Amino acid sequence: FGENLNPIAGPHHLIKISGECGERYVCVKSLVADGLPTLELAVYARIGAYHIYQSWHLNDQGVIAPRVFSKGLSCNVDHSHHPYWRFNIDLDEPGNQRLNIFDGDTLLGVAEQEGSFVNAEHGNVRYNIENVRTGAQAWIIPPQLDTDHGVVPPADFSRYDAYVRKYRPEEDAPWPHRPEEEIGFSTHESLHEPSDLVFYCIGHLAHKADEGADHWHSIGPMLVFDVPEL
Repeated sequence: FGENLNPIAGPHHLIKISGECGERYVCVKSLVADGLPTLELAVYARIGAYHIYQSWHLNDQGVIAPRVFSKGLSCNVDHSHHPYWRFNIDLDEPGNQRLNIFDGDTLLGVAEQEGSFVNAEHGNVRYNIENVRTGAQAWIIPPQLDTDHGVVPPADFSRYDAYVRKYRPEEDAPWPHRPEEEIGFSTHESLHEPSDLVFYCIGHLAHKADEGADHWHSIGPMLVFDVPEL
């Protein structure tokens, strides 16, 4: 599966992953992470001087951990990467979803409007997409700040940590916004009534030039699913 996904060449292209993956563009392998049997799916890309390894870890405890790993210097200056993850989580069904916002275990409220969030506005923010009909929930735990390892807060170029929108079929398309626009959607509707939601998690990964071109950095959120027993 996926071995025909590399139609481009030149400075932007995928690289086959060797070893356990058997010289494939899409690596699928088993490993142990945090003591649990885990499935990894990953691709390895080159973008100019940059090396990008993007993976998804899934275990049987209902946890999904997407990650982006990056190394490389296109010029000898400090810089940052801002990966976006777009989650369209249909819990049991499309629709009937609301976004709850927590600080630790304390419910702060329910999102009432499409728009952006900054994690630092709360001490230990966690986002929770809930199917209000069935009680199924998906916890989205954003990356924790760790400046020693390059996980930093938003800055002027990328000002948000998260964003919620209603699902719109016309937005299942290549990214329409220029970098300087961030998430530049013009329509922001009320979320007062539960609906089918799309949640964006945005990471901020700093790379100091004095760390060199071979220093790998990584960032990513954690998704934890809580599905009531039938």
